[in-house]
Amino acid sequence: MTMKLASMMVVAVMLVGADQLRGRQQSTDRPERHNTRIRLVFPTRADSVKSFRVLSWAAPAGDSYDASGDLIVGATTSQAGDPRLKEVASYVNKHVRPWIGDPLIVSTVNAQNAESKKLTQVQINTLDIGFLNRSDKELISSKMGNKLSAFLTQKKQDGSEVVLEIFIFDNRGLNVAQTDLTADYLQGDEAKYWKSFGVGPDAMVVEKIAPDGGKPHISQASLTIKDLSTGKAIGAMTVGIDYDQLVKANK
Repeated sequence: MTMKLASMMVVAVMLVGADQLRGRQQSTDRPERHNTRIRLVFPTRADSVKSFRVLSWAAPAGDSYDASGDLIVGATTSQAGDPRLKEVASYVNKHVRPWIGDPLIVSTVNAQNAESKKLTQVQINTLDIGFLNRSDKELISSKMGNKLSAFLTQKKQDGSEVVLEIFIFDNRGLNVAQTDLTADYLQGDEAKYWKSFGVGPDAMVVEKIAPDGGKPHISQASLTIKDLSTGKAIGAMTVGIDYDQLVKANK
């Protein structure tokens, strides 16, 4: 067996294991609508193949709706979509974007990036499972009880009932701080990561409106966080918006 083939085997097994370990179910009121699944046939032995999930995203250039119905802010195409998403984008640009470069956000995300780069994929999967099944109390507490989480909670309160939740994740998609308990710790396998951080330092995606948490019309807007001193993307922030409350606030 060559070194190249051995390396390919390790990568394949790791990625397959990641999907098997996560094994999570999406809640019935938030259907899984974002992940792009591509079957890759990857030979590990002469008589067997493996398949695994690959997530990728190519950034369009302007304001547009993509094939999934999400609004990609800054992309221009003729594809029609839900005009309500532009109202959500307008709200986020006015009330959220002005403070996304706050020094507390940037310093906290940079600090976690320095630590999370040391983690193996297996370690990340283990942390995610502990978060998913709520057994890793220390991890959950550290993400909901830190200084940045308190900052985000105040911003959520400032947004009245329009803002349902805010959470920030690092350059590997791992939660840094959050106002509310998210389903999982790892966002790096979701469209909110690939369509914000994965696109570039100024990207924003507004996901199509869907029921969530017992509310009928919820959208999540995800914006890339960049270090203003370097201009580089370092993570992203997701803001849950109640569209019905947004309409009321705009009257």
